[in-house]
Amino acid sequence: MNIYKKKKNSGSSYDLKNHYGRKWIWTAIDAPTRLLITFWIGGRELDDARQMLKDLTDRLIEKLLFASDELPHYKTVLGELFHKLVPQAPTGKPGRPKNPERVIDADLDYTTVHKTRQDIKVIKVERKVGHGSDRSILARLANSPSHTITNEFINYPTYDIAMV
Repeated sequence: MNIYKKKKNSGSSYDLKNHYGRKWIWTAIDAPTRLLITFWIGGRELDDARQMLKDLTDRLIEKLLFASDELPHYKTVLGELFHKLVPQAPTGKPGRPKNPERVIDADLDYTTVHKTRQDIKVIKVERKVGHGSDRSILARLANSPSHTITNEFINYPTYDIAMV
């Protein structure tokens, strides 16, 4: 078994994508209890996001506020898991009917944490809405113990998909 680590930031570019043995631990953690709800060990690819989020959503009773870093796979997979297929109105023209439209559930709330850095220091942290509305996300945060979102832990009732 070979074990590697990231090289220090030395100004030289480091090819993470083609790095041998590159693995991530995807976790979903409940912040107040620090309970590990689920985890997945794999790459940082769309299929890994599907595996982890499918397992997480199978364990949920209700849709909660999801928070993560800005990896685009989360938004894609949450849209795949929480949607309805709405049939298209017939056009009256000959040929195949249009495929149903995928409509994301209105009660799905997903936000990301955006960190602005200056050199290695974080100078600004912003919340960006991925699914849902700013109003519904703020309402969920108002009911949580910490009233904030991070991408390290979940702020109940939030599930954070953290990359460790």
